[in-house]
Amino acid sequence: MEKIERERFSDGRLPIAFGAGEDTYSLKYNLAFDKILGLDIFAPDLYESETKYYASVATKYGTPLDSRLRTTKADWLLWCAALDEKGDYAQEVISQVRNFLSDGAERYPFPDWYDVDSAAAKEFRNRTVAGGLFMPLLKDKLKK
Repeated sequence: MEKIERERFSDGRLPIAFGAGEDTYSLKYNLAFDKILGLDIFAPDLYESETKYYASVATKYGTPLDSRLRTTKADWLLWCAALDEKGDYAQEVISQVRNFLSDGAERYPFPDWYDVDSAAAKEFRNRTVAGGLFMPLLKDKLKK
């Protein structure tokens, strides 16, 4: 199968959408399924270049969903963490989500959508998508 290699920036990452400028990005969380299921649709070095960039724009509470917003989703962060082979990026992301849960003023049952600068929770609370938080564990389980 031909690998999808349409348009990468000089640092190897993908834009928010094909044709968008170099100052754009978005969490490519669905790459986790390509990796975990071994579909090999995308080149393996894309996982590393994407997570390296996410780490470079992350705050204490995580990487924004994309270049337009200052919010993120905990499940999407952990899906991206599953792209990491070495474990350093995954540990960093887990720490960021832990910081959000510890520092956030709201005491809702695990709000998964929040502001990366203030740790203020948004409207999503106690949702089933939180199962995505276990993506790194699924990756590790399937590797064995």
